[in-house]
Amino acid sequence: MKAASRADAAFVAALAALVVVALRSSLLSGLVATGRYNDIAAQFAVWRSWGFAEIAAGRFPLWNPYAFGGSPFHGAFEPGLLYPPNWLHLVLPLEAALNAVLFLHVWLAGGLTYAWARRRGASAAGAFAGGAAFMFSGPLFLRLYAGHLPYLCAAAWLPGLLLVIDELRAAPSARWTAAGAVAAALLVLAGNPQVAWLAALAAALYAPLDLPPASRRGRYALALAAVGLGGSALSAVQWLPGIAAALESTRWSGRSADAAANLALRARDAWSLVAPVPFTGYVWESCLHFGAFALALALWGGRKKEGRAALVCAFILLLLAFAPTVPFAGGLFRAPGRLALPSFAFLSLLCAVGYDAAAARLGRWAPAVAGAVVLESLLFAAGHAAAEPVRREFPPEWRIALSSLSPGERVVFDMRTDPDAGMLLGVPEVWGYGQLVPRRWAELLFASQGLPPEMAGASLIVRRDVPLLRLLRARFVLRRGPSPVARLAPPLPRLLLVRSWRLSSGRDESLAAVLAPGFDPAKTVVLEEAPVPAPDPAGRGGTASVTAEDSDSLTIEADLPSPAILVLADSYASGWRADGYRVLAADHALRAIALSAGRHRFILRYAPAAFSAGAATSLVSWAGLAAWAAIL
Repeated sequence: MKAASRADAAFVAALAALVVVALRSSLLSGLVATGRYNDIAAQFAVWRSWGFAEIAAGRFPLWNPYAFGGSPFHGAFEPGLLYPPNWLHLVLPLEAALNAVLFLHVWLAGGLTYAWARRRGASAAGAFAGGAAFMFSGPLFLRLYAGHLPYLCAAAWLPGLLLVIDELRAAPSARWTAAGAVAAALLVLAGNPQVAWLAALAAALYAPLDLPPASRRGRYALALAAVGLGGSALSAVQWLPGIAAALESTRWSGRSADAAANLALRARDAWSLVAPVPFTGYVWESCLHFGAFALALALWGGRKKEGRAALVCAFILLLLAFAPTVPFAGGLFRAPGRLALPSFAFLSLLCAVGYDAAAARLGRWAPAVAGAVVLESLLFAAGHAAAEPVRREFPPEWRIALSSLSPGERVVFDMRTDPDAGMLLGVPEVWGYGQLVPRRWAELLFASQGLPPEMAGASLIVRRDVPLLRLLRARFVLRRGPSPVARLAPPLPRLLLVRSWRLSSGRDESLAAVLAPGFDPAKTVVLEEAPVPAPDPAGRGGTASVTAEDSDSLTIEADLPSPAILVLADSYASGWRADGYRVLAADHALRAIALSAGRHRFILRYAPAAFSAGAATSLVSWAGLAAWAAIL
């Protein structure tokens, strides 16, 4: 092994040792390296447990039957079911798998920054300082405390993508193009589309700067295009169903300009670049800690020719992070302040460049400066690390109440204290926790609580006991406190055979009809298209039941003496299909199927076309990549 390779291996191992030191309290205690009751405890621990338990049982869960009356699961991006590091959940206990994933990605962020800096010609000591500065920076490391697990996983690949750009700029090659496509695919599969967008923006800013000689520019452009297209093809199994799910969610409508501006950085946040900050509020959105020594070296590195492209990118991205709005981002990706993340990747490279520029003047004091960067970064990380349990305990009264639930009946939890409790307890709930909330369901619930449907989003506290809850099969309200169980009016059956219907011309008309005081959902259904076959208004009787069920499908049997409309009190999505039957949107947010007289047995399955197309595209792409690698 060459001396340089041994030195690089030692420095990368040293970065791992720094992560161990920073996260030692969780690694030694069996707790998880996250803050108290943040998103890992509230959401991702539950999603990982349930999602990978389904995979271990031989089922790939496209649908989550527990939240929002049912909602897309794999298409929600954040479960990260196809992201290879998350497969640790198949073989390790929950806490060990979560800690391993967190440790791995903090280290990966530092290691890839180290490799990128070395590619740019930085010394091992300078690259080590830059790697430590990035992996322990505020915009990245504080995501552990917030529990933003997919965000951290995706962010770790950002410097690797920028490294690929530099390699292709120097000498376009098939190997580095393939490596870039894989890095881009893993960034998407990690489960946070916002970070994928930030990485694409950073790459788009960086790639045109410092262009190669004219003789190589054509190949350089083709290689970059291949990275983008290849990464998209390899990850199509995730982003195609993800976009399809987002189109039917409240998330797609984005945020208003005022709401997005509230998540931009403020001038007062600038001082956190070099100073420790008190741990209050959403510090992970506003703390820009980079360290005084690291920032000084980065500014020094920006004066050098080899650092100018990185300086331009860092300045533009940080400027946009402080802007009240980001015009081309809209509200879709929410917080403009998160543009600080790619900005800090460039600052970390500049830190490495600046160290080497300063080392010539510092002489024998140069290692001390690199040590100061690393120590300052480590002290910040250690001071803001946490270790908390992620398993929840519930009042014993809840268990007693839930034991009396019939299949398909739901409960109402307080999402402020018990988000996604339904998934933990194995019972469906009326609301839930997640970013891709089915828009129709949210609009119906918001309107039922006296709120404008235009406000429909992820946050809702169901306070009103309204007749609609009978249709949605809510039986209990479960909350922590002196009255943990409140019984609601007896719910309607999960399957209703209805022979009277009304045609609606749009959302407002549907909601007005369903929420009208005299509306009886057991007798009338509101549809958006005429049913075929049409029900017999004079008909009576018939039976319908669910005879088998898993996360993505229901087997339904029905026997009707006359045509009727079968209404299923579960959330509607366009991906639901049944061979020989058309699935309709009913009562704005539910599912319905028009049935003819006679016996019926069919499987209602969530099988979005976007998933099938994405899976086929990714399968062919990965197979082609593997075949190419095998013959090299």
